[in-house]
Amino acid sequence: MRLLFDQREVIEFADGGALGVDWLYSEDCPDDAPIVLFLPGITGSTKDCSYILYPAQEMYKRNWRVLVYNPRGLGGVTLRNRIAYNSVRHHDVAEVIQRVSSRYPKAKMFGCGFSMGGMVLLNYLATCTAETAVLSGALVVSAPFDPHSTTSSLEKFFAKNTYNRLLTKKLVGFAERYREHYENHEMMDFNNVLKSVTIREFDTRFTAPLFGYDSVDHYYDHAAPNKKVR
Repeated sequence: MRLLFDQREVIEFADGGALGVDWLYSEDCPDDAPIVLFLPGITGSTKDCSYILYPAQEMYKRNWRVLVYNPRGLGGVTLRNRIAYNSVRHHDVAEVIQRVSSRYPKAKMFGCGFSMGGMVLLNYLATCTAETAVLSGALVVSAPFDPHSTTSSLEKFFAKNTYNRLLTKKLVGFAERYREHYENHEMMDFNNVLKSVTIREFDTRFTAPLFGYDSVDHYYDHAAPNKKVR
């Protein structure tokens, strides 16, 4: 399925980083039309996530404003510095939500996150209160609530040699694509990162040290939505 988004907006952040948000809405879409922000799964973007394009099309038919959030370094916007993305870092999402809400103050806004995007959304929601919440509602699809048990499940024979290996290959590809930011990183052995064959290995060698965690377990503990959302 191919769905053409009307506009690519590049959001720039104070830390020098940037990401792309893709918009889809009709010309007669009123300012108070509902807005939905989709967050793709691990390494996903507007360009390669059919599981987002189908619901995006349905919302478009209902005259909603549709946005797809492309994490830093994905979806055609080059990673500008070392700051990438992970499953707990929700600062970028929070800023995008705030900017969009300010632009359309009369519109209700909703979030929908898939897999890792769902984890990011849940971690964002965990920081909100009834008084500060910007989103009127949220839907999370297939998001790991406990990264420890999820990665353990993915290391069983069939999953390890199919889904886990495929996702890790994409993660390693991300690191390789932006090696100029990481190959001399003082907290990681970049050559070892490129040898990762499971998500846990990649998170141990790349994600945890990049974001200042003592270990992969420390990172998973911090990222786990089941410790924050009830």
